[in-house]
Amino acid sequence: MKRKVSSKELVFMAMCVVLGLVCKRFIAPLTNILTDFIRLPGGSATSAFSILFIVIAVSVTDWKVAGTVLCLIQAMVALGVGMSGNQGLFALVTFTVPGMIIDILRLLMKDRDSVYTIVSCMLANIGSAIASNYIVFGFKGSMLVLWILVAASFGIIAGMIGNVIIKRMNHIPDFVQLKYGSK
Repeated sequence: MKRKVSSKELVFMAMCVVLGLVCKRFIAPLTNILTDFIRLPGGSATSAFSILFIVIAVSVTDWKVAGTVLCLIQAMVALGVGMSGNQGLFALVTFTVPGMIIDILRLLMKDRDSVYTIVSCMLANIGSAIASNYIVFGFKGSMLVLWILVAASFGIIAGMIGNVIIKRMNHIPDFVQLKYGSK
């Protein structure tokens, strides 16, 4: 018999969806300083921190499509509050692609540990950057490589931060039980 997703898990996942968007708003000025220096839009950097909270949310459940559903919900919230940037309705695609990548990685990587957190944040952010490049920006050549490298770098940083957050949350009594390995 399949285990149902508990109310605690649903509330925690909903909080992570919102925290991802709030964090994105607060991180944007800092990342824009760095990305403006190399003449790139800051979205490839800020999306990593939004994705970070999706990875944290996915760590509480065994629901196989949690990443995709949570990213789709995050896209709808972003559209509702006007945080979709240049993408408009295409934000539904560029926000959902990372969720699909997170779900695929959950199937491929048995242990949800620090490696999973870092790799999923990095690859999901790269997927988001490629999707937004295809839909909005159209970078080619060295600009595309730089765009992907920025996305990968910030994805790794976000994954490392997520790893610390998840490990600390596992020590909070009566909190949602994280499905996280302790390597």
